[in-house]
Formats: sequence, structure tokens, C-alpha cells
Amino acid sequence: MRRRALSALALAVALGILITGCGPINAGSASADRFREYMADQPGVADVQIAASNDLPFQGSASGTVVLDDGADESTLSAVMDRMAGYLRDRAGNVSWWMVAEVDGFTVHVSAVDEENRAIVDLLGQARAIDGIVGGRLGSADRSEPANDLVIEDPAQFVATLKQLVKLGFASAVRVRDVDSTFAVTSTDGRQLPEPEIAAYEAVSAVYPVLGATLAPGSVVLRLAADHDVAAATALGESLATSAGIAFTITGGIVTREGEGDFTLVDSVIARLIDVQGTTALTAKHDTLGITVDTTAAMVTTEAVLAELDPASTLTVYYRSADTVTPGFRVYGKADRRATYIPVVTALVSGGYLDSIEVDADRIDVVAGAYDAARMAELAGTLKRLVPTGEPVRLTNVDGGVNFSFVAGDVINVPSDESYGDVDASAFVAAWNSAP
Repeated sequence: MRRRALSALALAVALGILITGCGPINAGSASADRFREYMADQPGVADVQIAASNDLPFQGSASGTVVLDDGADESTLSAVMDRMAGYLRDRAGNVSWWMVAEVDGFTVHVSAVDEENRAIVDLLGQARAIDGIVGGRLGSADRSEPANDLVIEDPAQFVATLKQLVKLGFASAVRVRDVDSTFAVTSTDGRQLPEPEIAAYEAVSAVYPVLGATLAPGSVVLRLAADHDVAAATALGESLATSAGIAFTITGGIVTREGEGDFTLVDSVIARLIDVQGTTALTAKHDTLGITVDTTAAMVTTEAVLAELDPASTLTVYYRSADTVTPGFRVYGKADRRATYIPVVTALVSGGYLDSIEVDADRIDVVAGAYDAARMAELAGTLKRLVPTGEPVRLTNVDGGVNFSFVAGDVINVPSDESYGDVDASAFVAAWNSAP
């Protein structure tokens, strides 16, 4: 018994030593707490943000963002990064850390190597000295993105800004883009411009208005303001790009083509629509045309243009409201169905109680606003007056309380087992049936 007791004691002592050597069980969160305390009194630090996970017993991962005071200079940043690097070298233990520092719109990656951090601080100082650069990321270790990604205020200066940066001799890839990434140019070296790509862009943009451009070694993608310029601009750009081995793509400002097939017919229709006021996007397949408009008035105007075009009669067309339009609307179908329902949709949208309305090939979906018994009764009369007899209708509302379907006619009936909302359909049915 004495021998067993001694063996058990020895085992307990050994396990205790092993566990102590491994550190805390919740290593990630413990390391995060230590890092927050470690940075608490560092001058220039406004906030420390940490996310941590305890991946395995005694191991973990964490990401830390140290936010500096507004206006902090490079020397303050350098001191903060030195302290962060010291933690990575000496105190991280069994935790895998990802650290960045943020200052005035710039995010800089922090490593355990002081020389790398000082090089990034130098790059930041150079970037800040260039007019128009308002933020970005420096020194990223994410290989799917350029190491340096700088954001400019004026999209027109994206190429000129990269030219200035390349003169500074960035040692790794750098991208310059505007806030919305509408215009972007990348140098994979940081010390060399993608000159053939820039030449192709500048040749096209000197002749045709360009709404967007993405330039990278081996690739040029441009979006033009006018769709009817695409063919000529493509010919001009490819004359420069092909000899340089560049993939060259130009799209129009509002037209997107999807799928395969003969687009001759639909392109002839598009040519008449691209300049219609209020048409904000055209999505084309060889037999279908989607038209996004900013008002019902624009839909009426566009439909009048289509009515004059024989090729348009064979197309399936759908109108949809732009995302910013309230209430939203959609009308889908051939010419005869559109002729019937565009006036219906226009009248219902102007009534002010709808959240949205969609006319598909075989049904109308009406979504009303928040439940109001008087407004629902008014809507019943309006729908009866406008919707042709025999049309299936589904009515819901934004609260989810209304949900029932019926077929339009002089008298309608919604059986109780077909009404799935919280609101009894009988009041709506009575209002419909009593309306003239």
C-alpha cells in the first residue's frame, strides 16, 4: 500500500509539473488579458481591441488591434510597434498572434522583427507625405492581397499616385485605389510600374469617358460611361494590349450580358434604351432583357420606346426598381402582360401604402405596409378596381400578420384554411366584395 501511495504521489507531482509548464488551459484568452495589461500604460495608445480563442488545451490564437491617438506621429507609432513586437517575441507563449496598429485611417501589420516594423513605419511616413492618400493598409501578411493597399481621395489620381509611390521604392506589392475601389492599379513589385497596362488605360480614357478601371500586371479591365463606345474602345485597347500579352476587358456603363447565344436582337433593343432617362441598368440574355429604373415614370417611358421596336415584341422583359426606390416594384412578362400591368403597378405605387409589388408571369405579389384596418380596406377597393378578373393575387404585409391568396373577381373568397397570417381575412374580403 505504501508503494502504491508513493507511486500515486509521484504521478500527481509529474502531472502538476507538466501542466504548469504548458501554461493556462485557456491559453488564448489568458494571453489576450496579459496583452491588454501589457499595453495599458503605453504612451499614444487610445484603445486595445482583442479577439481570442482557446483552440486546444494549453494552446490558442488571438488577434489584437492597437488604436493610436489621433495625429500620432511616426516616432510614437514606432515605439508602440516595438512594444507589441516585444510581446510577440517574449510573452506570446503557445498562442498564435496576429497584430496590427491603427493610426489616422492607416492599418499597419506588426511582426516580431523590429527591422520589418521600422521599414513599415518608414513607408507610412512616405505615404502620408503624398497629397491625396487618406488611408490604407501596410505590411499585410495575407498573400491573397497586395502587401500594401493605399486609399486615395480623388479617383482620377490613382495612376499618378502609384507613380509617386514607385519612385519611393516600395519593396513589396502596392495597390492604389479610391475609397470604393472603382479605380485601382497594382504593382506586384512596388518598384516597377505596370507600364503596358497603364498605357492601354490612358489611350482609351483619352478618347472615351471611363467610369471604372482595374489595372494589374497582365490585366486591364475598364468600364465605360457609354455602352455604344465599347466596340471601338475595345479595338483601340486591344491594339496595344495584345502585343504586350495583356488580357483586356471593356464593359459598358449600365449593360451586363449573361449566358451564351445570339445577342443581335437584344443588342438592337439595348442600343435604343441606354440613353433613356431613368434607366440605371440593363441585364441581357439572348432572349430576356432586365431593365432597372429609378421611377415608375421611367418604366412607362422605356415601355413606350419598346413598343416602337418590332424586335422587342419577342423578348421577355422584366422591369425592377433600383434598390434605393421605395416602394419597390417588379413587372415581368411579354408585351401584352406588361401593357396590362404597368398602369396597375404605377397606380398602386403612387397610392403610398405598399412596401412592394411584383407582377410575375402567373401571379401578383402585393406587400402592404404595417397593418392598418382602414388602409387595408382602402387597398381592397383599389386592387379590385385595377386588377383584371381571373388574376391570382397574394397579399402580405411587412408585419407578417397578413398572408392570404385569392383570385381577383367581382366577389372573392378566402377560405380560413388558406389564410396563414394573424389577421382574419374576412374584413379584407368584405371590403373587396362591397367595393364597386
